Amino acid sequence: MSNADGVRNHDDDGFRFGSITRADGWHLSPPGRHTRESKMNRASKEMRMFARRLIDNEALESMSSKTNMSAFRVTDQLRPYLSTLMGTGGFRALISRALALAATEVSWLRTVQVHADGSLEGVEQAHAKLGSDEFSEGRVVLLAHLLELMAAFIGEILTLRLVREVWPKVPLNDLDFGNKGKK
Repeated sequence: MSNADGVRNHDDDGFRFGSITRADGWHLSPPGRHTRESKMNRASKEMRMFARRLIDNEALESMSSKTNMSAFRVTDQLRPYLSTLMGTGGFRALISRALALAATEVSWLRTVQVHADGSLEGVEQAHAKLGSDEFSEGRVVLLAHLLELMAAFIGEILTLRLVREVWPKVPLNDLDFGNKGKK
């Protein structure tokens, strides 16, 4: 297949479409995946703040209880609840999608893999190589995308109930999930 300039685009299968942006913001990008413009894939400011709140709370709890904190303890804490709600495969799909979205914002997340049980592999190796700010940003972005997907698939109310069950001490009354006060 040729692009507008007559240059042939191809990949291993012999076909490759160039990046074609449609009027609705979707574009067909190599190697043939439909995606939204990167601006649309960014985690919202509100969800990033919520994710940071959960991560900070988890860090305080682990420091006070002297437990060994995994790098992605918040997602580890959510896994059994979401696996019960949607099955292991459902959670794996949800965390895989969140990871794919987050990796478009934080490049080091591209090295992380999702196991069959939904646990993450490659996090500790990345943590050893990265500065704390860069690593922390990846954690926040991944959790923000996971929370946004949860809100989209199971609803905001059930998402907040689940978060309340996992972290009963975290204040949630000021959250609006980007609704800007709309009820």
